[in-house]
Amino acid sequence: NMAAISHIIKKTPPEYEIVVAIGYMGDQVRDYCLAAHPERSFKFVEVESFNPDRTGPATSLYACKHLLQRPFYFCACDVYFEGDLEPCSSDWLGLSRTVLSELYATVDLGSDGKVKKIKDKSEKGYEYAWTGLMSVFSHEKFWRSFRPSQKEIPDVLKDSNVSFGSRFYTWYDIGTLDNYIKARKIIERDSDTFVIPKINGEFFYR
Repeated sequence: NMAAISHIIKKTPPEYEIVVAIGYMGDQVRDYCLAAHPERSFKFVEVESFNPDRTGPATSLYACKHLLQRPFYFCACDVYFEGDLEPCSSDWLGLSRTVLSELYATVDLGSDGKVKKIKDKSEKGYEYAWTGLMSVFSHEKFWRSFRPSQKEIPDVLKDSNVSFGSRFYTWYDIGTLDNYIKARKIIERDSDTFVIPKINGEFFYR
C-alpha cells in the first residue's frame, strides 16, 4: 500500500537530498515524489537516449555524476530492505545470502569482510547477492574508474578502485512478481499510506 520508492525515501536520513534518475514514465515518477514527499529535497535527472537495450542502471548513475560529487548512497528502484540508513561514512555494498547466484550479482568476501570478487548472474557465483544498495564514501576514486559506456553496476564495481566493505540486510528483490508478492505480505501491515484502486488498474496515492 505504498510505492516502493517511498519506502526507500523514508529510510534515508531526512537531511539528505535525493537524486532521482528518470527515463520511462519519468514525469509520473517526478510528480509522485513531489506530491508524496513535499518535506524532502529532490533533484531529477533525465537520462538522455533512454533505451532498455542500450542503457541500464550504470547509465542512469553516470547521468547523475555532476550531483554526486560528495559521499552518496545508491539504491536501485526495485529494492526493499529492512532497516534505515545511517549517514554515509564508508564504502560498502549491501548484501544478502542467496542460493540463486544465476539471478543476481554475487560477491566473494575476504576474512575482513571486504569484497574480493564480483560475478554477475553466474551459476558459479558466490554466497552473497548484492542487493542493489551501496554506500560510496570515496566518491572521487569511484568516479575516476567509472566508464560512461558501462551499462550495469556490477561492471562498474569490478573495475572500481574503491575497496568496498559489506553490510548485511534482509532484502527483497521486488523486481519479480513472486518476490513482490512475498515482500508485500510482510510490509503492507506497517504502511501508513492509503491506496485507492481504480477500475482501470491505476492507483491514487494520498
